Amino acid sequence: ETLLGEAPAKRRLNLEELYWASGQRFESDEAENSWFCHQFGVSSTMLDRLHKRFRLCQTRNLGWGAPRTAFARSVKTCAGLLGDMQRTPLQSESAGKAAGKGQDSRIRLRNWSAVFIDLECHEANVLYWRDVLEVVRWNRDLELGLVHPMGRGPSGHPSRQAAVRPAQTITSRARFS
Repeated sequence: ETLLGEAPAKRRLNLEELYWASGQRFESDEAENSWFCHQFGVSSTMLDRLHKRFRLCQTRNLGWGAPRTAFARSVKTCAGLLGDMQRTPLQSESAGKAAGKGQDSRIRLRNWSAVFIDLECHEANVLYWRDVLEVVRWNRDLELGLVHPMGRGPSGHPSRQAAVRPAQTITSRARFS
């Protein structure tokens, strides 16, 4: 087989293509979020909180998109949300346990702050809710080892947290040498 013949089969489908292939049509963002959380096993509580912040930033002038910087500022200024993103695992508990069975060391545990970093560094100045979902899905796929950590994600850049390294202790000798 040629590389060109293999390429379409190995290409990662975007959400629009997944929806089309599975016959999914959504009447609302809430219905799409519910399906998304069930399908990909991510925390519905955190996704709902992000969605509420996104809705506050949407404008009709931008086709119901949200300026990336306004969305990032809204998340940063929401009491407790940024801290919760750092503490909350990306996947829901039940999905995380199911994914952990029979998996190898390719799993990189991620939390919602990784999603926020990718959104904040997104190459688009205007984000749509589907862009946010693509970034969440990308981070979930990174966690499970389904995509290459140095691959170009939906934000337009490789993962900022591609390499998971153990914490290092700084000794006084290492600090001054």
